[in-house]
Amino acid sequence: MYSKTMAPYQQRPRLRNTRIRHYVIAKLKLGWSPEQIANRLEKDHYELHISYEAVYQYVYEPEQVLPSFWLVDRIAACESR
Repeated sequence: MYSKTMAPYQQRPRLRNTRIRHYVIAKLKLGWSPEQIANRLEKDHYELHISYEAVYQYVYEPEQVLPSFWLVDRIAACESR
């Protein structure tokens, strides 16, 4: 059973598979949404799978710095509508 007292740093890291992580980062740089990435990954690499929720969790991880450009682009796109 999952302990509620577990420290945040003890949670398992997102996107441990390097092939998936590189794919996700590349698509985020192109402006793809997590839903698009998850759906396309299965078509491009049938042996790899990821949920769009896992991509969102990866993007919003506090220690995650690299795909922060995605957040800025998404916020700007929403504000311009």
